[in-house]
Amino acid sequence: MPKPSIMRAVFPGDGREYGYVLPDLKKASQAAGRPIRSLEDRGAIIFLDYCFATKCCQRFLPFWIRRGMKTLPDEEGAIAKELILFHAQKTNPSTKVYFESK
Repeated sequence: MPKPSIMRAVFPGDGREYGYVLPDLKKASQAAGRPIRSLEDRGAIIFLDYCFATKCCQRFLPFWIRRGMKTLPDEEGAIAKELILFHAQKTNPSTKVYFESK
């Protein structure tokens, strides 16, 4: 992977996206897909970085992640509450993706 400074020089204005954002989101997407291996699998993916709440970052995430995203308030117990609800569901909603807002 080229250094971000090279990417900024090659892609003026977009170097940060090509050098930092896209590689990081690709890695996050790959990691998010690891718990889901079949149509019967269920998983809750939790992104704790507020950048996942931004439209800039969301546009680079795959549809299967974006469609289930839900922003939670930055308060104690918010994630635990959602996970309890998620695991109480008997149907397979595929994947839910949660991230805390700042």
